[in-house]
Amino acid sequence: MQPPWHNENVANDGAHVDQQIGVNYGETTFHRNEFYNTDGPPEQKFRAAVGLLKAGMPRHAEHILHDLIRTGNGNTERAYYCALAVLDGRSYDEIDKAVYEKYNDATRIASVASPPDKWTVAVDAVRAVVDAAQRRGARSTGNGDEQLVVKQLETLPDEQRGEIFQSLDRLFDGVVQDRLDRQVTEHIVTSRMADSRTSRAWKFFEAIPAAPRPYVPPKHVLDNKTMMRAWAGGVVMLISAIASFGADANIAGVLVGLAIIGAGSVLAIQHGSDRARPAYRRKRKTWEYNHPVVAPVSPGHWVSTAFVKEIHERVETAFRQARPHVAGQWAQDTTGLREYFKERFVAQYGNAQVEAGAVTWLMRWHAKQIATLWQAGNLAYRWAVPDAPVKTRALYAAGVVVAAIGLVTLASAGAAGAAVLMGVSLFFAVTGAIEVRAAGVDYEEAKAEQAAVLVAEQQAYDEWRQVLHDRPTDAEMGKWFEFDKAYLKRVALERCGMTNKDLVTYVVVTQGANGAMRARINRAPVRYSAYVVLVFLLTRSGVREIEVDLDFLTGKVHDERRTAFRYDSLASARVAEIGVREATDGAGFAQSDGPLEVARLRSREFRLSLVNGDDIRVKVENFRGLTDVTAEEEPELQRMALQVSGIAAAIHVLEAVAAEGSEWISREEERKTRWAANLRAFDGES
Repeated sequence: MQPPWHNENVANDGAHVDQQIGVNYGETTFHRNEFYNTDGPPEQKFRAAVGLLKAGMPRHAEHILHDLIRTGNGNTERAYYCALAVLDGRSYDEIDKAVYEKYNDATRIASVASPPDKWTVAVDAVRAVVDAAQRRGARSTGNGDEQLVVKQLETLPDEQRGEIFQSLDRLFDGVVQDRLDRQVTEHIVTSRMADSRTSRAWKFFEAIPAAPRPYVPPKHVLDNKTMMRAWAGGVVMLISAIASFGADANIAGVLVGLAIIGAGSVLAIQHGSDRARPAYRRKRKTWEYNHPVVAPVSPGHWVSTAFVKEIHERVETAFRQARPHVAGQWAQDTTGLREYFKERFVAQYGNAQVEAGAVTWLMRWHAKQIATLWQAGNLAYRWAVPDAPVKTRALYAAGVVVAAIGLVTLASAGAAGAAVLMGVSLFFAVTGAIEVRAAGVDYEEAKAEQAAVLVAEQQAYDEWRQVLHDRPTDAEMGKWFEFDKAYLKRVALERCGMTNKDLVTYVVVTQGANGAMRARINRAPVRYSAYVVLVFLLTRSGVREIEVDLDFLTGKVHDERRTAFRYDSLASARVAEIGVREATDGAGFAQSDGPLEVARLRSREFRLSLVNGDDIRVKVENFRGLTDVTAEEEPELQRMALQVSGIAAAIHVLEAVAAEGSEWISREEERKTRWAANLRAFDGES
């Protein structure tokens, strides 16, 4: 069920592009789940915050956890995760006074806890890492500090050691990282594929399925002339029957004649309609299998054109995915059917208050049924509608003969004029009645057929829901992705023949791959079925950049590309806004009780420009079609996108590199020294 995807890089404005990541995404799914209730109990908030932290959103987790501690709802476990959230993703120079005070608020709870527990031991390890980083920045550290950090971390369980290593990795000394790297790497390699990732991750991109709905097939539209002839024939028959009881007529003979005519007419109508039914079924199947092209526009009744267009696109996708791997004209043979299902699904779900993605499972199911018929050679509608059996045709002919005998009997009884008139009217009445009955019977059969289809759809629906019962949470998706990034950093080091002690710092930037499926729940970032990952390793000699494609559903990494450049080769690093800004009310006027300006951006782009004119560009997710406009604001979504993609951290580092060039290393050492002095001052104030 994974659509194919590929990278497609396009140069804009005639510029030479060294690397640029495409953003043409595949299927989109938005789960309207509540991530957490802001008015919920403290334990619920805490669990949500831990999920946010593990899902790569430490700033959101920090806000919730520190609020719990500030309001008196802290304990040692919450203090530990609050300390991690405050420090996660921040380099030493981003830990200012406000951040350090939050960190102290958390560690203070653990320091006074009695008796100590496993969480106070973990907080002590966090404090040891920060203290060692501070003394190292002040250039007053010795080997004893690093040995103490290693010793404390080695006493922790694998999970806690891995959490600290990931959250505080920018504060670790390279020697310590290398000492612990084997243990931590084993934990990362195991954890990134844990919890049945390969069999579950794809389910996150599946919409919550909409239940099957009854489908009412259209009725046959009979020709107006046929209906008029039938009614007129019936009326004239009645008149001629009355007229047959004339003064000169043999009443007994007239009664016998009319009885025979009636019997023959009933026999002819009943079996004649059975004889005509295959033609009506062929007509219906022709309408289904050779359905005329349906324009992707609203049919009215409050159904949006956007919904119709998405239904059309998803039907086409479902049939492309269902194509059997055998020779044949699949696309040509199913052209009409695709149009039929487009019209059908719009009619069924246009006013059902569901999103088009929720019907995708049903489109796939029908496409697979068609594929089975096509592969077996049973798709042609004529083969599925046999002609009426010989017995039916014979009984119809017998009815006609009986009715003719009745007319002769009527004429012999002295009502020749009435017999002639009745014969003419009988033809029109019977042929019209045959068409009406045949169309009606076919309609009832079509309804019964759709009722049977509904039963099969319901069974498929129940089975599909069972398949999706272990859909991963957003926290699980984020945790796997964070482990992926940690793993790819280690892969990059290995490919470049480096160790952690060779690094000054690093950044990881990600974006959804071209054609990747994407999905999110509200208040959470967009998740992709495939990513392009860029790892920047900053050493004393320059920057090594490794770019890889990550298949998130399987965890496989492929198509590695490498670039290296000196610090003085970096011309600029910035996040460019591509779009417009408009006032809060959307009409050019700022509202008096709100912020002056709210950004409404089409997209943002991270641009890393080299002096030779090459660019590295990464598009930032714009959340189009993936937001709850009643509960989410665009500026907050953009901040989330910058954080989770790694662009926020990258711009912080690479802007400084671009500005300082070859002097960046010495300036970085100076910043570390100032930071260490500031921490001592902060401690003196607390």
